[in-house]
Amino acid sequence: MGKKIVIADDHGITRMGLKLICEETFSDAVVIECSSIKELKEALLRENHIDLLILDNFLGDTATINCLAELKEKYNLPKTLMVSLGDDDVFALRAIKEGAHGYINKMVDAKEIRKAISDVIMGDFYLSSKQFTHYINYIHGKETNNKDPFKELSDREFQIALYLIQGLDTSEISIKMDLKPTTVSTYKGRVYEKLNIVKEKELWDLGRQYGLIH
Repeated sequence: MGKKIVIADDHGITRMGLKLICEETFSDAVVIECSSIKELKEALLRENHIDLLILDNFLGDTATINCLAELKEKYNLPKTLMVSLGDDDVFALRAIKEGAHGYINKMVDAKEIRKAISDVIMGDFYLSSKQFTHYINYIHGKETNNKDPFKELSDREFQIALYLIQGLDTSEISIKMDLKPTTVSTYKGRVYEKLNIVKEKELWDLGRQYGLIH
């Protein structure tokens, strides 16, 4: 049986382009397309032996990096290559930490996307050379020139920041994350403090500037 690849992206043209690249990379590729988190979860439950998931950073209004833990726990997350138009400095290392095997920006050329697909499906990790350097410096505790304003946020604080940028209120976030509303409010305060902001619009503006809004 050929390489089974799931492409989860809510833009049909993007899925078409990624499918062509997959078929050029592996002549025996079997490609399954999903346009929403719901369709993705159904595919992960339905399909056996998925070789690769190519996962957009956003599906609709859902930041998929916030879903990786659930997908690992409940849906047998396969090797995953995250693709994004967001700022690499913000997303790449967090995606790897959350369980992705690779991260690539959609704006790179097809040759680089083929390399990322091939690397991940063969069991290797993929990061751009810039992000690999950031990663090595990070694990050795060295400062980098990463311009990510969100880098001081913990994983949970970043997750809450993404939900806030998407327009969810404290009660909605508490349900999604199974936290008390007061706990969410505490995390929200830390997010504002670390980002040196006081208004929701400031957080939204940062999110728009760094590609955290779909």
